[in-house]
Amino acid sequence: MQRWIAGGMIVLAALAAGAAPGREPVGDVWPAGVMLGRTAEAGSPLRMIPLKRTDVQLTLIAGVVSATVTQVFSNDTAQALEAIYLFPLPSRAAVTDMELRVGDRRIRSVVQEKAEARATYEAARDAGQAAALMEAERPNLFRTSLANFMPGEEAAVTFTYTEMAEVLGGIYTVTFPMVVGQRYFPVTDLSGEPNGTASTGVSSPAQALNPPMLDRARDPVNRVHLVLEVYGMPVERVTSSTHLLTSQSLVGRPGAWRVTPAAGPVLADRTFSVEIEPPFDVDPVPSWVTHAGRASLYGLLTVFPPLAPGAAPAAPRDVVFLIDTSGSMSGDSIIQARRGLEACLAMLRPEDRFTIIRFADEFSLFSPALEAASAQRLEEARAFIAGLASGGGTEMQPALRHALQLLAGGAGLPMVVFMTDGCVGNEAELMRLLAGELGRARLFTFGIGSAPNEYLMRKMAELGRGQSRFIRAEEDIGVVMADCFRTLASPCLTDVTVAWLDAFGQPLNPRAVYPSRCGDVFVDRPLQLVTEFFETPPAAVVVSGTVSGEARQYQYELGGAGFAHTLVGRLFGQAQIDDWLTTLTVSPGEDMGLKLKARIVAAALEHQLVTPYTSRVAVEERVVRAPDGVLTSVAVATPPPAGWDLVATATSDTLLLIVGGLAMLAGACVFGLAPRRRVVTGRVGWP
Repeated sequence: MQRWIAGGMIVLAALAAGAAPGREPVGDVWPAGVMLGRTAEAGSPLRMIPLKRTDVQLTLIAGVVSATVTQVFSNDTAQALEAIYLFPLPSRAAVTDMELRVGDRRIRSVVQEKAEARATYEAARDAGQAAALMEAERPNLFRTSLANFMPGEEAAVTFTYTEMAEVLGGIYTVTFPMVVGQRYFPVTDLSGEPNGTASTGVSSPAQALNPPMLDRARDPVNRVHLVLEVYGMPVERVTSSTHLLTSQSLVGRPGAWRVTPAAGPVLADRTFSVEIEPPFDVDPVPSWVTHAGRASLYGLLTVFPPLAPGAAPAAPRDVVFLIDTSGSMSGDSIIQARRGLEACLAMLRPEDRFTIIRFADEFSLFSPALEAASAQRLEEARAFIAGLASGGGTEMQPALRHALQLLAGGAGLPMVVFMTDGCVGNEAELMRLLAGELGRARLFTFGIGSAPNEYLMRKMAELGRGQSRFIRAEEDIGVVMADCFRTLASPCLTDVTVAWLDAFGQPLNPRAVYPSRCGDVFVDRPLQLVTEFFETPPAAVVVSGTVSGEARQYQYELGGAGFAHTLVGRLFGQAQIDDWLTTLTVSPGEDMGLKLKARIVAAALEHQLVTPYTSRVAVEERVVRAPDGVLTSVAVATPPPAGWDLVATATSDTLLLIVGGLAMLAGACVFGLAPRRRVVTGRVGWP
């Protein structure tokens, strides 16, 4: 069956456009799905390296998503190449494998410490061997390098990952991000020091995080082939907020569905998102998914404490609405944000207090202090919202700090409702700010636009003891905001603790549970934990907490909810590493940092995962290029995210961009340049 969804997608990795030698574009029509590069020889023509195909196979079983992604390139030039490209993944994804195929040769990868993997790759590259390297630039942003891609060859890079599907009200959501938004780096850090070498160790971290971007007029002919298969769960319907779908049940496989975009292969300019809804008369049930390791039992628990929506809390709320009006919010994003703010105002009560802070290069307020939500002030706030326009950089932390200061010491329930695409590169600074200055406040984040920084949005909400939501293409933002406020006005389980019982009702202690500290449980939002036990499995779990000051306890039997999945051990490893990375970020003490890094490396090697400190590298034994031969490095350009206006706005590295452009015109490493929605922070020698 077909279902309408607002149309478009995001770029996974390597789409580009440009002209082949001796071929000029006709009007606004350019060849697409290509990389561009020059040799070091002055005046050499542009070379076209097509991306022939991108295939994505997604599978949902028992709440666990597994994915296989393959991208096929063809080197139609006369040069040996090194291709380098960035691609996003879901922020909770655990990358489990990568391989390089060149012709009929298959080259498997191994996980090594990051510096060792880089050295292995560079040695192979310089020796003329075919090699591939996959590195984590951020938890949701990866870079792949492909060396000694020879003339006339076809090369395919395949990688796999797994993650937990998001669950809301019993509805499972599977997403696949496909575009890299250009990230802004603030001029100064939270201490007022310049952002650059002192804090990052490189002159501009944007060099590694911002790929070249295509002109919107250059339509990439290459499209992404997407397939989602769903197994082992009751399905009433399958919908999407991003695409028109075709879905069908699989013959001979009860409870199995196959879902594809109705238009076939799709343009990669936004996130692909699919919602799998159970029958309306089926209540969410506990899920206990396990995997038996060599000496451990890994488990993934999903439970829904029976919290019913209640009346609005008696206590008034103090709410600061924080809205991003930077250049990255231009186009559809700022329209969505204004509508979301208007919907929020409609749900305020007279006893609530509020203000609005908008920020770009600097921030300004609707009112300097929190004010009662009277009819007159709400009308004035709507006029303030109507005048909001996008432009400038994304200096997020001063506005966030001011919002937290406004809420400190108030009598009401302190809340920050934060609307942004999160397209910044200083995630660590923002996380440290929240850890140090949040106080009693709760932070709720709303990812706006077609390319939000999912990792930052989720992590800020997690540290802020709130929730994150992502507003896709044509979703009714008023409905999303109303759902959020319904959640806030409903009883939630706080001070949550979890106890495990064996088959005799006796306490059973796990080796580890993540997240290590349970957050609050909101209405329609499950409690999800990943665990590692000694070989004895738990028979029941007891979830305890407080609802409106009253102690509650819920016990779930796990025997009938069990399901086996081989990837649960990888999910545990990823959750463990994410917990340690968060601790390392918000409490960066030198001694503790060294210990945590060692733990992260050990866990990544055990579970074979890509992390900030480990990478995957694949090297072919035979030599395919003479070591003294010419190797040209090219970067892969990406289309702009859907809805972005290609309007230049200031960032902190405009000078570096100019210098980089001159250097590339000199011919050292040239790739497709195109107008961007804003001037991207330094691209000298990217990557």
